[in-house]
Amino acid sequence: MANCHQIPASATWLLQRVAQSIKVTRSLAVFALVFGAYQMGSPCLAIAQDDSQISNEMQRLAEHVLASWKAEREKLREGEFRVRGHLKDNDPQSPIDDLLNCYCAFEFDTDSFRFDYDAPANTNGNPMRVGQKFAYHGDVVTRSVLGSGVCMLIKPEKRDDRAEGIGRYAFNPRLVGALSYNTLVSPRARDWPGQVRVHQEGIAECSDEGNGIYRISYRHADETIRRDIYFDTKQGYAPIRYRSFAGPPSEEVVHAAVRWEECESGECRWILVNDVWIPSSLTQSTYYTGRSGQQRNLTFEWLNVNEGIENEVFTWQGFNLPNQTSIVDVRREGNPIRLAVVGESQLKAPKIEPQKNQWPLTLIALALVAAILIAARWIYRRQPLPM
Repeated sequence: MANCHQIPASATWLLQRVAQSIKVTRSLAVFALVFGAYQMGSPCLAIAQDDSQISNEMQRLAEHVLASWKAEREKLREGEFRVRGHLKDNDPQSPIDDLLNCYCAFEFDTDSFRFDYDAPANTNGNPMRVGQKFAYHGDVVTRSVLGSGVCMLIKPEKRDDRAEGIGRYAFNPRLVGALSYNTLVSPRARDWPGQVRVHQEGIAECSDEGNGIYRISYRHADETIRRDIYFDTKQGYAPIRYRSFAGPPSEEVVHAAVRWEECESGECRWILVNDVWIPSSLTQSTYYTGRSGQQRNLTFEWLNVNEGIENEVFTWQGFNLPNQTSIVDVRREGNPIRLAVVGESQLKAPKIEPQKNQWPLTLIALALVAAILIAARWIYRRQPLPM
């Protein structure tokens, strides 16, 4: 007797034919999808390709864009410019709505920077203006705080927090458009090679946005910040726009823009001067949770683009300080020396003279002792011997 669970031969043949038909149909569907994507240039083609190959292609594209950006920015070697603009902060506790001004000079070959600023501020509801004149040149950092009546010469090697910020403060024009304003004028901005490395190592994605514009997306080291920078090949690979997003550190949301909250944005315009693309304007907005934050609208006035610059610009003599400003050298630990007072013709005598070389005096003293001994011996020999 036949087993009650045995399938008839006719039914088995029918099931095999249906399975074959399904396999053929699936294969044709996959082929049609891939072929259609290839013909239309659709991103769906990425499904059939190896993920590592896509990553390598994006990496090569991003490296090309960044190498071109670096080469174009390094055409800017030295110069001077002024920045004028407006700062608005919508903080209800400390609102700001006023003008800001900067003067900047730089010479990359000698690692020299000058950065003066006069900007509005508000501390606990008390509006005020803050500013300084600052220069980094050779082994001297020169700094004068607005209204202090003092200009200090400082050792750049000092490592306490305050002096380290002074020793590296600069407005680096090569990084305009690639960094936020606050980072642009921070100690990190002076480190051009370091900033290039940061941009080269943090690449998460690169895409062609059309019209000669490429977008490179970066992830912060803690994976909670994403930053998109748009480079324009028609303007010397200059960064024309950036957007920053804050989000959760989950790998699943790296490309899910809907789950990222925009926290900062900026746009930069560029002009060509002396075969160098230089920034002409910069707008920046930061956003706080549930409301707008700060807005800056800046305009660049270029005074010099690769036309040479005098060393005096980076010294206190080039600061155009008000009369009666004391020039104080604090490079010697515990021994500040007042070198001059602006407006007075004579230099002030230092409080502590540097220790002079004592070798000449020592040699003279030894010579006198030797002469006395020789004279005494000669006199002794001339005396008659006792009988």
